[in-house]
Amino acid sequence: MPRFTNVAAQAATVVEERSLAACYLDETLNLYHEEHRYLRSATWSCPSLAGQFELNHYPFAQADHIDYVTASMIMVYLSQLGFVYTRVLCEEHILPFTHEEFFRLRDEGRIVFSRFHDIRFNDKIYISEGEMVLRMSIDRLLSAAGRFIGEVDFAAGNARCMGRARVAII
Repeated sequence: MPRFTNVAAQAATVVEERSLAACYLDETLNLYHEEHRYLRSATWSCPSLAGQFELNHYPFAQADHIDYVTASMIMVYLSQLGFVYTRVLCEEHILPFTHEEFFRLRDEGRIVFSRFHDIRFNDKIYISEGEMVLRMSIDRLLSAAGRFIGEVDFAAGNARCMGRARVAII
C-alpha cells in the first residue's frame, strides 16, 4: 500500500502575493479555443489562487435562454483555474515538476479534476454581471509514487457558489 505524504504544509509556508501576467495565462490555457478562455486575470497568494472570469452566455444553449452561471460552467472555470494553479505550484517547487514537465502532463491529459464533492449555489450568478471572481485554495495535497492528489476548496461570486473538488496528477 503506498504511503502518502502531506505536502500542503510546505505550501502554507510561502507567503507572497503576485499578479500573473496575461501571457502566462494565455500560455497555460492555450489548449482551449480562444473564445472559450474565460480566465482574464489571476492573483497568487499562497496557498490560494484567485481568478477573474469573464461571464458570457452559456455556450451549450441558445443565447438568452440561460442567463446565469451553471454548475457545468463552474467546472469549466475550475478547470482553467486548476491548470494555472498546478503550474504555479510547480514553479513554486511545491510540486516537483519542471516547467516542461507541467506542459507535458497537461498535454497528455494527466492533470484532471477526478471528483467534485459538491457544488453549492446559494444564489444565482447572473451573466449580466459581466465578471466573477473564483478563488481556489489547497486543503490537502498528498503524494505517493510520483502521483499527487489535491483537495481544493473553492468559492465564486462572493460565495454564491462554493464547493470542494479533487485534483489529481496521474
